[in-house]
Amino acid sequence: MNTTQITTLALLAGKWQAEADSGAGSPDRRAALRECADMLRMLCESRFEDCPHAAPHRYCAQCPVDPCPIGLNQGAKR
Repeated sequence: MNTTQITTLALLAGKWQAEADSGAGSPDRRAALRECADMLRMLCESRFEDCPHAAPHRYCAQCPVDPCPIGLNQGAKR
């Protein structure tokens, strides 16, 4: 999944959450929208793994390890 796809999922999750919070529609529909928004946010987050040596950050911008342990540099030095 690339950045554009993740951004699209996050925006859609926000729209669904806002629609659920607006109070429009049936209670079942609002609950379903909240569940779907939560699922999309979870998918956005699960795409990323944490770099084992970058704590507390998710990854290093200039990863000193070759290859990067989570595949960000795909085996090539930056």
